[in-house]
Amino acid sequence: MNNDITPTLDCRRVTMELTERLCSQKHVRDGINDLLKFSRSEDSEFRRYGRKIIALTEVARSTLTRVGVKLYLFVVCPQTLLPLKSAYFKMLILIRRRKHAFPLELDERINRLLLPLYTHLVIYYGGVDTRAQLGIKELLVAPNAPAAGKRTCLPATAISSVSKPDAAEVMPPPDAFAKKRARVNRLGEFIKQQSTKESHARKHLVPKQYPTGDPGDNGAKPVVSKEYPAVDIKPDDNEGPSLPRRVFTRTNIKYFGIFCTGKQPVASARTVCID
Repeated sequence: MNNDITPTLDCRRVTMELTERLCSQKHVRDGINDLLKFSRSEDSEFRRYGRKIIALTEVARSTLTRVGVKLYLFVVCPQTLLPLKSAYFKMLILIRRRKHAFPLELDERINRLLLPLYTHLVIYYGGVDTRAQLGIKELLVAPNAPAAGKRTCLPATAISSVSKPDAAEVMPPPDAFAKKRARVNRLGEFIKQQSTKESHARKHLVPKQYPTGDPGDNGAKPVVSKEYPAVDIKPDDNEGPSLPRRVFTRTNIKYFGIFCTGKQPVASARTVCID
């Protein structure tokens, strides 16, 4: 394509050819350079082709990410991929400069594309400035930039020369220990109250006991638990008065687990009388 002619995105064939170049690792740089030709266009061109320009830029971003280009300003780029990354960031700068000309409904997509430009970190890796290696003047941070965007690493000698704070400045005041001790004491009282309530609750679980026999009889009768009620029987003529016998009932046995046999457990309850 001629270097002086802006792509005519009204033509479907031109748009498809540009998309194919942006999807190819070999021709993605040429496709981005074609998009950069819109830098000489009027604002009306951006309002007219803004949706397609943003969509094609997103295609270029996906292709560069797929081939391994780290689209961040604080990451060193290999020399083989540096031309691709530089062309992409030139396109981002063009979109940022002409953002006012794009339709308003594209603001969210534009902000996602321009996100890598919002960082002000200056990283030197192996003596290489990650911003300067792209060769773009707009990406260089001015020397009088805010200090919040810079990261300075002190050498080991400078770190060792820093004075240590006094122990009085590091230790908290005595009031802090008193408040902490009071909080621990309140916690201990709460745990003690809870344990007392649990012990009272266990006492209520013990089955009540009552004497057997006729309630009107004041004679001493054995005390029988409520779980084993006594059954009065008539005394035999040949024998003396006998104590009431207790009836023990065995409930159904519950089986847990998986049984491989076809036998069914005995489900009937048995009553055993002990004389």
